[in-house]
Amino acid sequence: MTDMAHMDPMIQAILRADHLSEETRIGYSKRLALIATAARNKGLQMVLTLHPQKVLSWIFKSYTEVGTQRTMIVAVLAAYKLLNLKATKQASYAMYLEQYERLDAELRDRAKDNVPTERQRAGFVSYVELQKVRKKLTVGSKERLLLSFYGGCIPPLRNDLHACAIQLLKCDDDEAAKQALLHQVTPNEILLPTDSNTAGVLILREFKTQDRNHPVLYTRSLGSELTKELRASLEKDPRSYLQFKAIHSQWVCHVCKTYLAQTIRKALHADFAETQLHKSHAGLRSADHQRSGAVGRRNASISCDTSSISVD
Repeated sequence: MTDMAHMDPMIQAILRADHLSEETRIGYSKRLALIATAARNKGLQMVLTLHPQKVLSWIFKSYTEVGTQRTMIVAVLAAYKLLNLKATKQASYAMYLEQYERLDAELRDRAKDNVPTERQRAGFVSYVELQKVRKKLTVGSKERLLLSFYGGCIPPLRNDLHACAIQLLKCDDDEAAKQALLHQVTPNEILLPTDSNTAGVLILREFKTQDRNHPVLYTRSLGSELTKELRASLEKDPRSYLQFKAIHSQWVCHVCKTYLAQTIRKALHADFAETQLHKSHAGLRSADHQRSGAVGRRNASISCDTSSISVD
C-alpha cells in the first residue's frame, strides 16, 4: 500500500474521511489521482481551483461516456466539500457543479426513457441468455451460486456479498430471527433456517447507498429458488461465509464484481459490467429495452487518454 505521506494532501483528506464508505474513499482518490497524474503531479488544490476549465476539458477529452465524466466530476466536488473550498473558491466550484448538473440531467433523461448508450448496445447479451448460462452450470458450484445471487433469482444488488456470513437458525420463528439480528457476525449476513423448506433471509448493514449518518437495515427474503441454490452450494462446500472464490482473506472488496466478470467472460466470451445487471433486470418487461439486448458491455474497464493538463 502506498504511504499516505507521499500522497497529495487532497487525496489524503479523502482517504481519511471516515464518514464515507471505504469503497467511496478509494473511488474518489483514484479519480483524483488520475487528474493529478495528468497535471504532472502538481498540487491538486491548485490545479482544480485555478484551472477548472482545463481540468474539465481533459475529463471530456479523456472519457467519452457521460456516466464516467459525471463520476470524475463527483470526485472533484467531493474534494471541494471535504476541504471546505465551496465558499472560498466559488467560481471554480460553480463551473464543476454546472457540468455535473448538465451530465446528471442527461443521465436521468436516459434512465427515464430506458435508452442504452451506444457503448452499451455493442456486444451485449440478453438477460434471458444469462439465465440459460446460469442453469447450465453445475448445481452446487460457486459460479452458479454467484449468478443466482447477481443475475437470476433476486433483483441484482450493488453490494459485494463475498464476506457475507451464513447463520443457521435453530428454529424458524420470528424470535429466532430477532435474536440472530442482535448477535451479528459481520455487517452483512444470511439467516438460513434449518427447515429446508423455509427461505433464507438476507440482511445488509453495509451497502453502496447506505446513509452513513442515518444507517438503515436492509432485509429481503432469498426466495425458495435462491435458498435451494445456496443449500446445494453449502452441501458441496460447507463454509460460514458465501465466499464465491477462494482467496487469502475473506475481507476483500470487489471480489464479486471481479469474479462475476470472469465467470461471464468464460461462459460467453465477452466482458461484463456488473452495473448493467440493474438496468437489464429493470427492463425485463420493456420490449424496447429487450431489443437493445443490454446486460454487460464489451469493455468494462476505463482507458484514460494520455493527454495532460498543462498548468504551467
